[in-house]
Amino acid sequence: MIVIRKEVFKDINPVNRITDPVIMDAIRKSEGFIPELSLVADCDEDVVGHILMTEVMINGFKELALTSVAVDPKYQKKGIARLLFNGAHDRAREMGYHFVVAGGEPGLFKRFGYVASSMYDIVVPERYLETGFYAKCLNFTEDPIFGDVIYLMDRVKPYMDEETKRKDIGSNVGEGLKTNDIRQNIRKTVQTNDIGQDIRKTVQTNDIRQTVKIHDDVQDKEEEKSMRSNSTPHNAAEPGMIARTVIMPGDPLRAKYIAEKYLENPVLFNTVRNMYGYTGLYKKKRVSVMGSGMGMPSMGIYSYELYNNYDVENIIRVGSAGALKDDVNLRDLVIAQAACTDSNYAYQYELPGCFSPIADYELLEKAVEIARKDGKNIRVGNVASTDIFYNKYTEVNKKWAKMGVLCIEMETAALYMNAAFANKRAISILTISDHLFKEGELSAEERQTGFDDMINIALELAREI
Repeated sequence: MIVIRKEVFKDINPVNRITDPVIMDAIRKSEGFIPELSLVADCDEDVVGHILMTEVMINGFKELALTSVAVDPKYQKKGIARLLFNGAHDRAREMGYHFVVAGGEPGLFKRFGYVASSMYDIVVPERYLETGFYAKCLNFTEDPIFGDVIYLMDRVKPYMDEETKRKDIGSNVGEGLKTNDIRQNIRKTVQTNDIGQDIRKTVQTNDIRQTVKIHDDVQDKEEEKSMRSNSTPHNAAEPGMIARTVIMPGDPLRAKYIAEKYLENPVLFNTVRNMYGYTGLYKKKRVSVMGSGMGMPSMGIYSYELYNNYDVENIIRVGSAGALKDDVNLRDLVIAQAACTDSNYAYQYELPGCFSPIADYELLEKAVEIARKDGKNIRVGNVASTDIFYNKYTEVNKKWAKMGVLCIEMETAALYMNAAFANKRAISILTISDHLFKEGELSAEERQTGFDDMINIALELAREI
């Protein structure tokens, strides 16, 4: 049975046999060393693997770097690398760290949920420009953690005091470091073809050497599949790439427009099916923007995944709508207090009656306040979400209008139902692009880029919540 546990003093010699003892000793004495994140894989009291994460500084925050991973050649292809990675990630997550960075072979890191560090605006250190540099989000944070990585390897500190060493009978680091057998064994380990691929990157930092030494512990196809990230068939984002609040236009090109015009340092996290998604900063607040596609089935997919796979708390829909009432005009803003629908979307919930999809009241109240403060002409009321764009029964829209429905669109009801089911929050802010009973409509280009008033309200709302 394999147990992942914290390294203790008597483990140092066994760990040294599968790593570089000189470098490991230097790391253990460095400022960045964290004993709780030096873990071993224990197989019946035999150390068969080791993983080490050390502290780094990123934009003033203490985060982590994957410094060393090694598996005894006799125990490779048994899933030990996965256990070590998962154990270290879980321990680091419990300790409150947000990110872990690593340099080296991309194939290995991607199997454990790492992505290019540029996705988080974390700068690639010069020594990793050729090999690649990756990051994994452990805990979500609203703080802007990005920029240069500073390795805390410039000062040394004692690994264990003398009293602790004396208590740990049978350990002798000095002897272990002096013996030539260990170094010869390491050289043999690196050279043998039984290991597979060995990645070893050694750097010099203020006379303290640091190594990332990783044996590619390849799993069978099913196990490798289970180790991949929880990205979906529709969204390639890794956990942590998406902010807690997402602004969702229907058109992915409108998402691109919002990101490029309004967000600072936008990072593209999704291009699957050309449904662009970006995360950036709006007035120092981390915000994401992503297209939803047209219609309730598409909105149902993307909003469901954001709420349930990516821990999104708030979705703000921004989109176009066709006016139904005579006093609602082109370019007017409508906030959907509730959404009637001709869709059978609520059937899945097996409710004993008709469900009324409504907006989150706090978001509704704040959005109205922001719009009025900015002097915008805002309407609040009921909208209709329809599954049918080309409806052969032309009298249907008049019946909605007779019931006081302000406008008609195709996504809000599904968004509000997904939010209710996930116990999350949603609001829909719409711009009137045409009138069903009057002449005049906005062009396709105006629909894509001409909705700045609505977008500004959404961004200010995202900043305040």
